[in-house]
Amino acid sequence: MVTLVESGRNSFLGKFVKRKLYCLTAIVDYLIVYYKDLNIIYFDLAIEKWRELEHPCYREGDIALFLGVLGSDLSIYCEYSSSHVDIGVMK
Repeated sequence: MVTLVESGRNSFLGKFVKRKLYCLTAIVDYLIVYYKDLNIIYFDLAIEKWRELEHPCYREGDIALFLGVLGSDLSIYCEYSSSHVDIGVMK
């Protein structure tokens, strides 16, 4: 089963950036989300189609992903269980 993932941090399921609505999706098995199977999809309002966004590789381990907006660009926050945070900005 594939489901939308709550991105947390006082946000809803998606982010609207530059006429595109971005959402996190993941394969869910009994309410456990496997982030290695996480995808970022978006709906492009200009062409009215769903697409999948290629996202950066993440390190191994327990992670939590969040979508955000930095300035006028989509950002991806990747929190590792206890060590650090990676932030990517899509221009």
